Amino acid sequence: MITVFLSQFWLQRLGWTLLHFLWQGTAIAVVYAMLRSVLGRSLSSQGRYVLACLALATMAVAPVLTFLIIPNSRGTGSWTIPAAESQWLLPGVVVALWLLGVLAFSIRLFGGWRFTARLRSTSHPAPAEWQQALERIAVRVGVSLAGTSLMVSSLVDVPTVIGWLRPVILVPVESLTGLSVEYITALLAHELAHIRRHDYLASILQSIAEAVLFYHPAVWWISGQIRAERELCCDDLAVAASGDVLTYARALAELESRQPSRLKHVLAANGGSLVNRIRRLIEPAQANANSLPGPGAAWAMTLLWLAGVGVATVHAAQPPVPAPRAVNLNPARLNPVPTLARKSPFAEVASKARNTLLYDPVFSAQLAQPLSAAKIESTWSRWLDEEAEYIITDEERNAFRQLNTDEEREQFVEQFWLRRDPTPDSVQNEYKEEHYRRIAYANEHYGSGIPGWKTDRGRVYIKFGPPDEIDSHPSGGAYPRPTEDWTYRLVDGIPNARFQFVDTGMNGEFHMTIGVPANDVLSAQQLPETPQAPVKFKELENAIGAIATYTVLPMQVRIDYVRVTESSVIVNITVQFENRDLQFQLRDGVQKSIVHLLGRVSTMTRRPVTTFEKPLEIDAPPELLRTYRQQRSVYQQSVPLVPGRYRLNIVAEDTVAGSLNNYEVSLDVPWFGEGKLASSSLILADTIEKLPARSLGGAMFAIGDDKVRPRLGNTFTRSEKMGIYLQVYNFRPDAATQKPVGSIEYEIDKAGSNEKIMDFSEAVGGIANASANQVTIGKLLPLSTFGPGVYTLRVTVIDKNGNQTVEQQGNFIVRPE
Repeated sequence: MITVFLSQFWLQRLGWTLLHFLWQGTAIAVVYAMLRSVLGRSLSSQGRYVLACLALATMAVAPVLTFLIIPNSRGTGSWTIPAAESQWLLPGVVVALWLLGVLAFSIRLFGGWRFTARLRSTSHPAPAEWQQALERIAVRVGVSLAGTSLMVSSLVDVPTVIGWLRPVILVPVESLTGLSVEYITALLAHELAHIRRHDYLASILQSIAEAVLFYHPAVWWISGQIRAERELCCDDLAVAASGDVLTYARALAELESRQPSRLKHVLAANGGSLVNRIRRLIEPAQANANSLPGPGAAWAMTLLWLAGVGVATVHAAQPPVPAPRAVNLNPARLNPVPTLARKSPFAEVASKARNTLLYDPVFSAQLAQPLSAAKIESTWSRWLDEEAEYIITDEERNAFRQLNTDEEREQFVEQFWLRRDPTPDSVQNEYKEEHYRRIAYANEHYGSGIPGWKTDRGRVYIKFGPPDEIDSHPSGGAYPRPTEDWTYRLVDGIPNARFQFVDTGMNGEFHMTIGVPANDVLSAQQLPETPQAPVKFKELENAIGAIATYTVLPMQVRIDYVRVTESSVIVNITVQFENRDLQFQLRDGVQKSIVHLLGRVSTMTRRPVTTFEKPLEIDAPPELLRTYRQQRSVYQQSVPLVPGRYRLNIVAEDTVAGSLNNYEVSLDVPWFGEGKLASSSLILADTIEKLPARSLGGAMFAIGDDKVRPRLGNTFTRSEKMGIYLQVYNFRPDAATQKPVGSIEYEIDKAGSNEKIMDFSEAVGGIANASANQVTIGKLLPLSTFGPGVYTLRVTVIDKNGNQTVEQQGNFIVRPE
């Protein structure tokens, strides 16, 4: 009984959805035809293609929305199945016929997929001269050939492209002798245009829409428009690449006599009407940009419109079958929880409260859902077993395991770091910052098949900091295996302590063979010894919760995320001031400006997590004041956080001018899960340079052993070099070498156009200190060849072993001197 009731409910909803699409599809087609008739001649082929794609996408979305908004019930009576038979019989028959049609068209799609698989398996590589011709034309078309193959097939009659992620261009065997070089080059440009536009993926999605909405002729008409305009777009790109309209038109004419009947599910150069395409190339003024449906299709859509309106009228007059209610299968054991009435005052209050939590008017964006309970529990266990593994005492570990709630664990961790703070009177915890810096350094330099912090070298580095001396010996001679000797002048009272590490497996993972006893705490000598006393902490802290009514102090803020472990992330907060916006005052013979900064990171409920404070002092000789005012002052604070969503408040005060800025923004700290290729923020910097080993802990802008100073605003001059910095995590290691295998592709385009300025790639294995756990990219790109304008940089990282890809991109501006 229950199964029949559920089937009745969903069959009715789906059936009425399919019937409503009769008028919805016609309405969408009419609107599209009107827009195309009015704008057809003023739009380019690309514009008409986008318009047709939007129409088909609207058709695909309309049934989904209809299915969701059809009401479950408008009555309060109890329905029985016999009484509802007259309601669900018609929709049930419609659904049955629709399923048969979808099955038939799915078989057709499957046949096309099998045919393309056969094309790929029966082809063989094209001759070298054709490969070279393809590379030459690819440069002019502006497409990368990474992952693209040129093959010869006896099953195709014209050049054809199949595949999306790893596309293959098939050329017929006859073309090697039957077509001239000019013709085949022009046709290859057409196929490269398909690859550049990702048309194969669009064609797959289009075929799925046709299979699901097969019963409406408007779908097929608009789908045909998409295919026709797609070929015109590729014609335009091919002509622009070859520069010879007549040669390309003659190549298409040659295809007129080679019309194949097999290429129905691939992208071939003979798509669409070849006659119309040739006429459009030779006589653009005579081209017909307004293609309306034929009389047969127009009459069919008119009838469907009338039928759909009738269906909607009948459906509106019938009360639908209500949604199935919860059934208590065992009243003796189950105790259903009563639900709130839909219109109760309490429900409205609860809804408003939920909306308040999920939407913050300050940020004007939907807030992310909180971490799941499993992730929260995993985060705390990882903090204990990873981040605090080498510094927590046995008593603290046992006490932590006795805690039952996340609130207790959170308070424990806060007190854990406070007990180790060498300057408890300051708002910064130098011990905590140094500890996370060491973990990040170990991950970057000592990782192999496992994260760097888990290795013997990483453990020693985290506990004792950088060694005073490192003696490295590659394999060969007296050292059959790579060896490193680390010497510390003093470790836990032991002078000249020595650690020896040997790469026993010749896979980059060093194991300790000689060491000294080590306590479970960090050596105090390794920590920064310069405390920073609070300057105006209370005054600025009060300003965080207030609305700034003072003169606004201009300030730029940038947030970058760099992984430490899976459960902790370094958040680099960079603040920049234009010196011309600051007030200088003559003191002791120098022009001085002082800006006090106070930052606070809190949860979304405004519970403080961490605080930092910094006075920024700028001293300028009076004769150089004009020069100093043309420069910038930049400050960066690194904060370790657990993945999740936070608020960041920064209050800055110019003490000379009295101007104030109260800045607030959300921090979406990402979760870098194991096994999934991920990356840090892409940082475009004005400085990337190596830091001395002994100055890493106190250096601003330090990430690992690099100084990476972001360029806020991403604006550079042609005489500068732009730094590109990115960390990539979680490669799948090679089984033999435990090293990552993959490539990094860099592409720079002129923003707002398809003009490609630069395109190059490199192997992941060729990067220094590359490991499966982490690969660090740091490059300086000269901008002398770039003209003024806005550019887009894309960095794509491919993990070949894991078959994963991650991409980061950012815009930058090049301006004249």
